[in-house]
Amino acid sequence: STIIRKYFHVVVVAVFIPGLVVDVEFLYLSSVIALAFFIILEVSSLVSLLCLGCVIDQSFSMFIDDRDQGVVILTHLYLLIGLSLPLWLTKSLYKGMKHFNFEMTTSISLYSGVLSLGIGDTVASIIGSSIGRIHWPGSKKTVEGTTSSIFSQCLTVYILYSLGIIETVYWQKVIMAIILTSLYEAFTFQIDNLVLPVFIFLLL
Repeated sequence: STIIRKYFHVVVVAVFIPGLVVDVEFLYLSSVIALAFFIILEVSSLVSLLCLGCVIDQSFSMFIDDRDQGVVILTHLYLLIGLSLPLWLTKSLYKGMKHFNFEMTTSISLYSGVLSLGIGDTVASIIGSSIGRIHWPGSKKTVEGTTSSIFSQCLTVYILYSLGIIETVYWQKVIMAIILTSLYEAFTFQIDNLVLPVFIFLLL
């Protein structure tokens, strides 16, 4: 079910948010290591190394959707990459600056993956599949799901700002970015775990 598939989102977000708040540098390093680990697991699965393939496939089978039906299961990889992309992109943007560290920025753009995937996409899927009735034209996504996605992301930003985790918020820009990203999620047929974080990152 949708709720079971989104459970993995919730678990990963529960790891990422404290990391973003407490130690972004460590989270950045951990995300790279985790990506390498997942790639090794998938290669092992592909060649059925030491019978790991069956175990891995069974472990992640409940989290896949109809866009991940190939030989290699990539849903968890896409999610990890999507949540990590804002960190990697930020590091790349400041690569010319000597002695850069993430403590120099409290930009909300670092939370692009958490907002769009961990909060928005998860809430939209759960609400849309459970109480959604009005479908967007040419899409399986519902208006109720999109609306709840927008509200949940705005609420998350407000909480982060109220707690002083994010120092500066340009509300008109943030709200517009969230609305556009949520609408994009409703109509896109691409892999949302990859495209949504980049889309909102560029808008923020």
